[in-house]
Amino acid sequence: MNTPLFMQRLRLLMVIIMILPLFTLSVNVQAQSQSVGNNMAQQAIELIGTPYKLGGTSPQSGFDTSGFIQYLHQQVGITVPRKLADQVKNGSTVLKKNLAAGDVVFFKDSSGKVSFASIYVGNNQVLASTPSTKGVAYRSLTTKWATDHYLGAKRYHKLTENSEQKPQAPQQMENSSTVDSILQLARSLEGANYVFGGTTPAGFDTSGYIQYVLKEHQITIPRTVRNQWQTGVSIQQHDLQPGDLIFFDANRKFETPTNIGLFLGNNKVILTASQFGKVVEKDLKELQRYYMGAKRLTEINTIPVVTSPAPVTPPPVSSEPATPVVETSLGDQIILSGENYLGTPYKLGAKSGSGYFDCSLFVQTVFRENGISLPRSSRQQSQVGTLVKWGEWEKGDLLFFWTRASGQGTVGHVAIYAGDGKILHTWGSKGVAYSNIESNTWKSTYMGAKRVIK
Repeated sequence: MNTPLFMQRLRLLMVIIMILPLFTLSVNVQAQSQSVGNNMAQQAIELIGTPYKLGGTSPQSGFDTSGFIQYLHQQVGITVPRKLADQVKNGSTVLKKNLAAGDVVFFKDSSGKVSFASIYVGNNQVLASTPSTKGVAYRSLTTKWATDHYLGAKRYHKLTENSEQKPQAPQQMENSSTVDSILQLARSLEGANYVFGGTTPAGFDTSGYIQYVLKEHQITIPRTVRNQWQTGVSIQQHDLQPGDLIFFDANRKFETPTNIGLFLGNNKVILTASQFGKVVEKDLKELQRYYMGAKRLTEINTIPVVTSPAPVTPPPVSSEPATPVVETSLGDQIILSGENYLGTPYKLGAKSGSGYFDCSLFVQTVFRENGISLPRSSRQQSQVGTLVKWGEWEKGDLLFFWTRASGQGTVGHVAIYAGDGKILHTWGSKGVAYSNIESNTWKSTYMGAKRVIK
């Protein structure tokens, strides 16, 4: 036997035996850290729309920027400092390329000092509660503003998660075949027109559509979205199952829902609303910023099964006056779409998908996202729609201006009226931004307005 060789192999085996438990522990800690981070990210998403409040540390009171971060960590059993200046000093530094769900991303002001903190939720998106967003809202890390103001990131979730078991969600509707039938009917009505006050396949409003689908299965729910919100058992978003009711607030005040949809599974929801014009299937991610909550109906009123299909008849019209359903206008939706591009840089003659906008491409893009086709140039856009007098603008109206380049009397710039004397547009070094129509720059070059929303 080669004794030296045998002893070398024995020593190597002993080293492996000593290291293996440490490696396994490292893997377990890493997996636990990822679980905690995902938990925080999910809870942050469920808090979208919670209002900003200086000194706020809870969903009930509202959050300021550091209170939001502290609250999320408290929910998973991790203590972080209350003050922003202390939060940025603690934790382990994380490189931008290594960001993971639950990491805390800090931004700086023009002087280089930390200005606010956010929670990373994946896909180059963070959630933060700031005065400018008026509460918890998404921000993208890919915008020029975010790149210029990025300060760094920290990770605190390397300790332990709360050991308490999360309460189990209520069981889904007891009869799975009934759920399948409900989803089948809901999908069969895709494309039905939106009609305010509608409760039949000839036309639905948001609550009428859901009421009709459920009533055809002998499930009774109230007529209005507001009252439908009072039914069922509340469900966390991560517990959603097909057949659950999803509520949205198009106004993003998150006090009273304005729309309701039916969860189909695979992160899909089917609903109707004025801005869609018909029953549509949507990816829940598209509507996440309006998400208010979800409910699960746990009781089903059954009826005897018939051997032949019964004819579908519209539900009787109630003799009681229906409570008006508050829904977002298409103008509001257009402004919300435009806000997604705040800070996008300006470039004359920009092409679609380039990461830049000029004024007319910005307007064309935002309106296209809301189902309205417009010409490419501001001059061409000024030729469509109906005239609107000064001061009689509504959200979504197009306002036109002359510029030094176009010359007085010739349209050279277009903006979208956003309400309260504000216009949303892109120009110069600011890129996509808000301006005041009463400012001398815009009031003195104003040429007229058109309404293209019908």
